Amino acid sequence: MDQKAVLETIKSQIAENDIVLYMKGTKETPQCGFSSAVSKLLTELQLPYIAVNVLENPDLREGIKEFTDWPTIPQLYVKGEFVGGYDIVCEAYETGELEGLLKDIVASSAKIGILLQESIGDTIRFSLTPEPGGDRTLEVKAAQELLQTMGFRAFAPLVAACPGCGRTTSTVFQTLARDIQSWIAASIPQWRRTYPGVESLSVAVMGCIVNGPGESKHADIGISLPGTGEEPAAPVFIDGRRAVTLRGSTLAEDFKTLVEDYIRRRYGNTESGAASYAHQEGVEKIEDAWTSQGCVSDGES
Repeated sequence: MDQKAVLETIKSQIAENDIVLYMKGTKETPQCGFSSAVSKLLTELQLPYIAVNVLENPDLREGIKEFTDWPTIPQLYVKGEFVGGYDIVCEAYETGELEGLLKDIVASSAKIGILLQESIGDTIRFSLTPEPGGDRTLEVKAAQELLQTMGFRAFAPLVAACPGCGRTTSTVFQTLARDIQSWIAASIPQWRRTYPGVESLSVAVMGCIVNGPGESKHADIGISLPGTGEEPAAPVFIDGRRAVTLRGSTLAEDFKTLVEDYIRRRYGNTESGAASYAHQEGVEKIEDAWTSQGCVSDGES
């Protein structure tokens, strides 16, 4: 992975997740005492966070140090802002600053969400206390995510990804979800100029037959990857309908191609807009094209 790609991946991870911990090892099996300590502190606060194992990717391990201009691992990001490494995080935890920062986001979302649901007021503001010297845009990012989650306004495409469980020992869906999120984050500036309304796009990357098909059907386009012991096939749903089934080592790139095709067909007609998207015709063309390439069409397994 070249340096530019590494930095884009890091930017996407930080932008798309509220709390990101770059660590050595995983939450379950940390590979160093410092990473283990910070991971345990976040777990104790009972707030969800994304753990990125830098040992899996040497380029990422060096890239996060360069990106942050911080020489050691672990590194903690909250709402796009660098909080610090082991010493700073532990100190912030002991003084209550870390818990306050994280729970301010939850509290503001809960309170403002009620007002928005009841259509009370026309202006919202998150009041979050930043770290010393921190960026006040944290408030803006939190407010944007709340508005999009509640369906008031879209700022960027949403990717729903399977969290993983005992049925999904494979990490394929996690890797694909990460790749899709990074790819969307890198593509969205150009898409906004070319495809008006693409911010409302919803994509699902699910990991087993239990929840996968349902979640995929509710997204604009979604893929349901095989779980443990399931047939190695990945059905793709488009606008609630099963369109094709993907297989093989190029599955990730094939799915990206389908997403790009969907975006072009749905958002490319700026004159008539998304409402005139020819769903039936578009899906049939996708089925024909992918079936001719050896993929399985709707109705087959």
